[in-house]
Amino acid sequence: MKATAADIEKAKRFMTAELSSSERVDVWLEMAQLRADRAYFGDAYPLALCYLASHVGTLETRGGGDEVGSVSSKSEGGLSVSYSAAGGGDNDDLLQTTYGRAYLDLLKARRPLPGVTGGAPCAGFGGFF
Repeated sequence: MKATAADIEKAKRFMTAELSSSERVDVWLEMAQLRADRAYFGDAYPLALCYLASHVGTLETRGGGDEVGSVSSKSEGGLSVSYSAAGGGDNDDLLQTTYGRAYLDLLKARRPLPGVTGGAPCAGFGGFF
């Protein structure tokens, strides 16, 4: 299900002024909707949209567009910038910005914990053996 207008407005309020005032913010939020799921995030869905859109916006405004990884070294004379290599995992692109890492933290925090069902009662739980 697509984000509601209220979700979009809330996500924009969470974003920095620089990113939320960009002429491309609606594009970034549309891209974020393709990756975040309302059913998974529940009431944190606008925050997930904010983190993903801010991640994409930060990468886009960083310049160039072909760089992969975070900046690992910089120089001034002769202008040189080096980027660390990404590891090749499913979400490695998100490690490139603080917003991407915040999204991964939110993703981890919302992950359902495994439970045991259908098991026989054991000692220590009501005295059953």
